[in-house]
Amino acid sequence: MRNIALKQLLFLAALSVSIGVKAQYQGIILDAGDNSPLPGAVISTDGNTTMSNSDGSWSLNATVGAELIASFVGYQSQTITLGNNKNLEIRLVYDRSASTLDEVVVVGFGTQKKSNVTGAISSVKSEDLEDLQLPRIETALQGRTSGVSIVQTSGQPGAGSVIRIRGTSSINGSDPLWVVDGVVIGGGIDFLNPGDIETIEVLKDAASAAIYGARGANGVIIVTTKNGSKARGMEVKVTSYTGVQNPWKKIPVLNGTEYATIMNEMAASAGQPLLYDNPAQYGAGTDWQNHVFNQNAIMQSSDISIAGSTERGSYYASVSNFNQEGIVAEGKSYYERLAARLNTITHVNDKLTVGWNVAYTHNQSNGVAENTEWGSPLGRALNMDPLTPLYETDPTVLSSAPYSSGGVLRSNLVRDGNGIFGISNRVTSEIVNPVAAYSLINNYGWADKIVNNTYAEFEILPGLKARSSMGIDLAFWGNEGFTPSHYLNATNLLDTNNVYSSFNRGFTWIWDNTLNYSHSVGKHNMNYLAGHSAQEVNGRYIGGNKRDVPTQEFQDATIDYARNEISEQVYGGKWERYAIESYFARANYDYDGKYV
Repeated sequence: MRNIALKQLLFLAALSVSIGVKAQYQGIILDAGDNSPLPGAVISTDGNTTMSNSDGSWSLNATVGAELIASFVGYQSQTITLGNNKNLEIRLVYDRSASTLDEVVVVGFGTQKKSNVTGAISSVKSEDLEDLQLPRIETALQGRTSGVSIVQTSGQPGAGSVIRIRGTSSINGSDPLWVVDGVVIGGGIDFLNPGDIETIEVLKDAASAAIYGARGANGVIIVTTKNGSKARGMEVKVTSYTGVQNPWKKIPVLNGTEYATIMNEMAASAGQPLLYDNPAQYGAGTDWQNHVFNQNAIMQSSDISIAGSTERGSYYASVSNFNQEGIVAEGKSYYERLAARLNTITHVNDKLTVGWNVAYTHNQSNGVAENTEWGSPLGRALNMDPLTPLYETDPTVLSSAPYSSGGVLRSNLVRDGNGIFGISNRVTSEIVNPVAAYSLINNYGWADKIVNNTYAEFEILPGLKARSSMGIDLAFWGNEGFTPSHYLNATNLLDTNNVYSSFNRGFTWIWDNTLNYSHSVGKHNMNYLAGHSAQEVNGRYIGGNKRDVPTQEFQDATIDYARNEISEQVYGGKWERYAIESYFARANYDYDGKYV
């Protein structure tokens, strides 16, 4: 028994020693398809990692019996159990599903494999946006594209953002060029429903944006909308969400007691009588920020889309509605967008394909003043004294200045269903009751926009395709405004009401014609593009301003009913027209999909 036990112990000791033995392994990593070496492949085991050299060779100190993992981008990983063979030849199989190098990106007037793109291009796909609720398309680029700065400079609902690609490039303008389904877009891209986006490509450097000439000097953002080609049969998708928005925080300011105390201290230091006998009686006073902020401002979106594809083509149609309330000035700050889209692709025969993309958008908004020290609701709320009440109800106070003049109550005091808004006799000029001031705001903006692109592509010879597209961007927009007569304080008043209106029209057409030839000889792949583009932009803008309309209600105020003298009426307008014609060409060459 002793001999048997001793033999077992010796066997286990020998086994443990053999398992823990380290050995030097080496080998080569090859492509299983063409036996070419794979430089930069990762080989790891036992927590140690190395990479293959330019000729695919590698070496690593590893434990006998451990698992070695070899991996390379775009190839299937391989796991090997290390044994007595110290010289390994590992062949990795190319995995198309695991590779992003065959991904196609949209470039100017065409597409290319991502592996063949030498310029600086960032891409955002619809899959990246599926779980996000985006009010505007610019939001889709935030944090997803390097070298792109996106700053929202306005807190108005529906407001756009300033986009800078690799910094500011010109004192005359640094906005990038927007191209949507092949149409160069002017006047903003708020007409786009984020749910319709298939891809967004950002061309960031001179090489990638050069085909657009000087217009692409600040970078180019190419948006491609969905066309239904990915759908199987007919697919219906309904998306809806509702959310609330709240101010991040309130700015600390003095309450009523603190304000009265500070004012007394200021008077005492100047050798003047105290202004307030008992500061404690004012308590918290009026919290103007509470009255100005719109707590739980609603943001709501509904979207329905239908997509489908057959052997003869594909289609995509959608209707969406988006509403957003502002977090300042409840009822006076809002944005609404109604958008509809129809995209179709038809394969007429084996050589001819035609497509049609059309989108219509109507949006309307009402905004308040911002980015001013005292003229905005929030600026006034921060500077207004906390002793003035939101509404003045004391008959004694109302019978004296500033509410009355000569013992008679002013007719143009600002009021609503709850009473007459309070007027401060402690602050002057632009610092007025902020709620009273924004209640006067009636600034309704609207816009209607149609973007259409129709194209035909014909294969003349194998690899040789001609394409012609006609794009149209038609927009109408304007403002309707009304300011009733009012008295906010001695320096902020209007004796007669004021009405203004503007109407603008913009029309752009763009006609692109390209010839594209792709050809391969062995491992040599070539692509040539030549084209012509013509564009014309027309715009007309007109506006008018009148006063003394016989109403105090916005819905009844019409510029035609103003009664002021003709010499005092203000009209203005302008007209513009310019055209661009360009010729362009591009050549791409790659060897075996590896060298571009």
